[in-house]
Amino acid sequence: YPYSPKELKNNTIGSDGNWSIVGQWLEWDFNVPESGYYYITMNVRQNFVRGIYTSRKITIDGKVPFEEMNSYGFTYNSQWHMVTLENSKGEKYKFYLEAGKHTIRMEVVLGNFGNIVSQVQGVMQELNSTYRKVIRITGVDPDSYRDYNIEQNIPELDKELIDERNKLNAAIKDLQKVAGTGSDREAALSTMVSDLNYVIPDVERLPAILGAFKMDISALGTWITGVVNQPLAIDTIYIHSPNVKITERNNSIWNRFVHEVKSLYYSFVI
Repeated sequence: YPYSPKELKNNTIGSDGNWSIVGQWLEWDFNVPESGYYYITMNVRQNFVRGIYTSRKITIDGKVPFEEMNSYGFTYNSQWHMVTLENSKGEKYKFYLEAGKHTIRMEVVLGNFGNIVSQVQGVMQELNSTYRKVIRITGVDPDSYRDYNIEQNIPELDKELIDERNKLNAAIKDLQKVAGTGSDREAALSTMVSDLNYVIPDVERLPAILGAFKMDISALGTWITGVVNQPLAIDTIYIHSPNVKITERNNSIWNRFVHEVKSLYYSFVI
């Protein structure tokens, strides 16, 4: 601070993903001039994870003000924008603060995605176990013209696969509740369900799609890594009275155009 089109300043944090691992936290000290209720507004950007939100546990002076702050979600938006902490109905949260110094901390958490990740992780482990059972019989490159008698050699395999498919379907439903329908985060889970739906009626089909089956199990691992990663970039935090309106600064199309022109000019003289 202050803003400069001439110099590159470290005036935000999180843009390079250095505040995205569960358990990492940042905190800031601030002073309140008089006791009363305050809003908390932030200038943030979550343009990293499309289709889901990233979560932060927010504490003030080491305590969670109320339950909703245990996991506050920041939805996807490609632009910097102002967010006043509020509930799903758009009602802004009021925080009572005594006059004096305070500390606000934001910690990376999984929030509602924690249970979903656990479900998918369990399914992935079981399907990996199934894959190992199968390759003991078929090898990693099975002959598509050979009958391996999978049903006989691995009794009740179909029941095991049905259980895992049902767990995945439950995880997809939970994901839809959290992130909404049509999230691109559903793709890996839905593909695995399709594999299982193809194999369950006749487990002898499994050797024929074994390569794709293994790749889709790996995709579940990638999915878990992607969801566990919870990035968020933050520029400014405003602690303000309810009657004070915080407006976005230097974020209009005209301001961005002027910034680009200035930056271009300075690129030739610095």
